[in-house]
Amino acid sequence: MAESVLFQPGRIGPVETTNRIVRAGTSETASGDGGEITDNLVEIYENLARNRVGLILSGHMFCHPRGRYATRQTGIHDDAMVPGLTRLTSAVHRHGGKVFAQLAHAGSQSRVPENRPLAPSPVPNALTGRMVEAATAVEIAEVIEAFAGGARRALRAGFDGVHIHAANGYLISEFSSALTNRREDEWGGTARARDRFVLEVLKAVRREVPAGMAVTVKLGLQDAVPGGMALDEGVRRGEALAAAGADAIEVSCNAMRLPSDSAWQSAQAAPCATCCFTACCRRLTLRLTSCLRRGSCASARGCRSSSWVGCACPRPWRRSSSVARRTSSRWRGPSSASPTWS
Repeated sequence: MAESVLFQPGRIGPVETTNRIVRAGTSETASGDGGEITDNLVEIYENLARNRVGLILSGHMFCHPRGRYATRQTGIHDDAMVPGLTRLTSAVHRHGGKVFAQLAHAGSQSRVPENRPLAPSPVPNALTGRMVEAATAVEIAEVIEAFAGGARRALRAGFDGVHIHAANGYLISEFSSALTNRREDEWGGTARARDRFVLEVLKAVRREVPAGMAVTVKLGLQDAVPGGMALDEGVRRGEALAAAGADAIEVSCNAMRLPSDSAWQSAQAAPCATCCFTACCRRLTLRLTSCLRRGSCASARGCRSSSWVGCACPRPWRRSSSVARRTSSRWRGPSSASPTWS
């Protein structure tokens, strides 16, 4: 039988991959105390690339000290991180893989006790219960610049693209939802105003990287919190990001009550999102991650019609590698005349 499209070369914006198997951006919590790259992290990423994962999205890296989610989270907030990050990208490139740096700011979802996080409005975080003060205009500008600074460091370190984390209850998704964004200024009050923060982050990142580097977004399409952001607002925001230059969208959950909401809501939103994005944004790659994330979602064998498959799990450096290696040698499915899905 013809080889499945998943094992043919793919393209996300300007970046070509050897296949369509993606290691989704799963937090490893394996950095040093200051967020620096460790030998363990380099080994994790090299194993992924060696075992034929075509594209690796890094675990979420904090781009500003106040945006750190947890201890031992990798940092891209300071130039001192660049040498270690370069070791990581070199390990991936040695085996022909591609790797994107996932930039994040945790907002009020930070679990670092001594941290002083920020949020669009003083609303208790749905996942952690943490209450923080509303960000000032100066602090908002500082955070946008922090994302741009992370993109500059990603370029210097040799990453092939930048993946903006705009989901899962972190700062960008807090600006995106009326539940957590109660502002009445240019950053909130209407759905269009709630678009502004993520669009400004995207524009700032895009300005810092060359045309040959991809810029993608992990977008929260709907809240898991009752009364929260609905799917239609998330889909329309995805259309706005596509128009502003995003090369791909990763479908995910927005505000969460439980860590498991990320996988569950992604699976629920995916069918509708697929139809909306392919109809309105044909130049945009839509990647569905949840199919390999947990047992309650579709299995790899049930996703033969997918053009990209992302794998995320508690031990991604083990399972993602084995999935890519085993399926590339054993799984054969329908062929596709097109090397990309857009």
